[in-house]
This record gives sequence, C-alpha cells and structure tokens, in this order.
Amino acid sequence: MKALWAVLLVTLLTGCLAEGEPEVTDQLEWQSNQPWEQALNRFWDYLRWVQTLSDQVQEELQSSQVTQELTALMEDTMTEVKAYKKELEEQLGPVAEETRARLGKEVQAAQARLGADMEDLRNRLGQYRNEVHTMLGQSTEEIRARLSTHLRKMRKRLMRDAEDLQKRLAVYKAGAREGAERGVSAIRERLGPLVEQGRQRTANLGAGAAQPLRDRAQAFGDRIRGRLEEVG
Repeated sequence: MKALWAVLLVTLLTGCLAEGEPEVTDQLEWQSNQPWEQALNRFWDYLRWVQTLSDQVQEELQSSQVTQELTALMEDTMTEVKAYKKELEEQLGPVAEETRARLGKEVQAAQARLGADMEDLRNRLGQYRNEVHTMLGQSTEEIRARLSTHLRKMRKRLMRDAEDLQKRLAVYKAGAREGAERGVSAIRERLGPLVEQGRQRTANLGAGAAQPLRDRAQAFGDRIRGRLEEVG
C-alpha cells in the first residue's frame, strides 16, 4: 500500500510540475464510480449542450433557466465531493495528524478551484444574458462568438481542475487505506501477547482441580484469537 501511495504522489507531482497547459480532451477520462464523479459528469454533459449554442440554448439563456439548472448541478456535485471527502476522513483515523492535515488542505484547495470554475461559468452565462438584453450597439453574432470562445477556455480549465481533484482524492483514499492497515497491525500487536499468555497458562496448568482454570484459559485464548480473525 505504501508503494501505491508513493506512485500516486509521484503522478500528482508530475502533473503539477509539467510545463504549459495540458492538452484537454472532449470527455472526462475516468469511469464514474463515485457519486461525485457521476454528479460532475451530469454537469459536464449539460455544459456540452450549452456550448453548442443551439437555438434552444440561446432561447433558454435569455431566461434564468440555464443558470438555475447549472446551479442545481453545481450544488449536487460539490455536495457529493464533500460527502466523499468526509467518508475518507473517517477512514484516516490512525494516520498521523500532520499527514491528515496536509492531505486535507490539498483536497480542499482542489475542491475550491473546481467550485470557483463552476461559479465563473454561471456568472459568464448571466453576463451573456445581460449583454443580449442591452445589446449596446453589438450584434448578437458578436456576443455569441465571444461567449463561445469563453466557454472553450472555461471548459479546459474545468477539465484540468476536475482531474486534479480526482488525483488528490485518489491520494487521500490511498492514505485512508494505509491508515486502516496500520490500525489492524496495531490491534494485532496489542492482542498478540494476550493470546500467547493464554497459551502459556494452558500449558502450565495441571490436571484434576486445575481443569476449570485450564478451560477458562483455553476459552480466553480462543476469544482473543477470534478477535484477531475478525480484524484480519
């Protein structure tokens, strides 16, 4: 598990140190296994529809419908991200506090960037609606062309920050797994001597009057071994 965590950390650092803006594809390149990923994919699909700037999109942009629907998708995504992060935090119990704090800050920062991207997108669509209503000597085509360019740029930024959040959550999850394994090892270390004591007592006890004590010692040893099997 330590090796897995190390690989994830190297992958994350490599992405951070790469020069220039990474190439962005049209699709989010992951399987939507987690609820937050599924929620983000719904947001992403809606954004792809908005980006077509079809007649229906432009008509709905004139009202608040698109921004309202985007807001609902944004809130759903960020709620799922928070829930998943909380779930991982609960699994990080045995991990050192310093490690917990560092990973938590990294995930929180990535989460904030993605949320800010979504907020920027919503504000830009609201600005487009205002521009179309006022016009101010501009043609609709000019306004639409500016929006299309802006949406492409925002799409790239959203993709980059979404993938960054996924990588950091993967590192967080690896830390949670390692913490759980450390917890099991610690339990084994604590209970191991007790099992050995039970065995020694059973071996040292004589027959006859000592039989009840032997039975109790044997039962004690069996009980401890049962605990070990439960955690292992």
